Amino acid sequence: MPNTPPADPSGRRTEVHVAGVTKSFALRSHTVAALRGVDLHIDEPGFYAIMGSSGSGKTTLLHLLSGLDRPDAGTIEVAGQRIDMLSETGLTRYRRHRIGVVFQQFNLIPTLTAIENVALPGVLDRQPARVGQARAAELLEALGLADRRHHRPDAMSGGEQQRVAIARALFFEPAVLFADEPTGNLDSSTSDQMWRVLHDVVERFRLTLLMVTHEPSAAIHCRSVFLLRDGRITGTFDVGTSDAAELASRAQQLGW
Repeated sequence: MPNTPPADPSGRRTEVHVAGVTKSFALRSHTVAALRGVDLHIDEPGFYAIMGSSGSGKTTLLHLLSGLDRPDAGTIEVAGQRIDMLSETGLTRYRRHRIGVVFQQFNLIPTLTAIENVALPGVLDRQPARVGQARAAELLEALGLADRRHHRPDAMSGGEQQRVAIARALFFEPAVLFADEPTGNLDSSTSDQMWRVLHDVVERFRLTLLMVTHEPSAAIHCRSVFLLRDGRITGTFDVGTSDAAELASRAQQLGW
């Protein structure tokens, strides 16, 4: 299990607190309860997982945490900011400056180079081009992609594209990074490299990385796992193992 990174000496907040969160969706003649009173608390920076099968509510929860949707009830506090009551403008600022999101599909702009993709948040924030380019170059170097900065996505491997996406998510130095099945589109060898990259990101940038996954083989790389089933957290435990079968067994004992 990786070492927990020290607290940020600047006092930057990296906690995630969810209390009593519910979310339902209307589907034709009936209502589906996606989340049924979720409580989740992370007090220290590190690498964490929410593990749940398809339909458990994990994508809905990720959307609420990243400010892409609002809960019906309950409170959500991320990096010291209560987000469930923010205005649309406030949520835009929150998504841009407080957090980063890494998607399974990479979501890179195909016509832009790596450095242009990474610098895009600065462009949207109307930063001077030279400032954004310098920050993007710094991040690409930190992630081992300095020599790929002028390549477009179709000239890069899946692992390289995901590292570009991670660099973009880190542009504004977020305190919390959310990841949606970050190795879902990668082969096993590239996935192993990506886990090392993600651990390095947590250490180097002293942040909280919270990933959603349905795979025990992914969750073993985390410090702690929150189990989500039928819209409820059924248990949580520290990982302490590199054996996916052992982790799956422990999860099943806790109602996963």
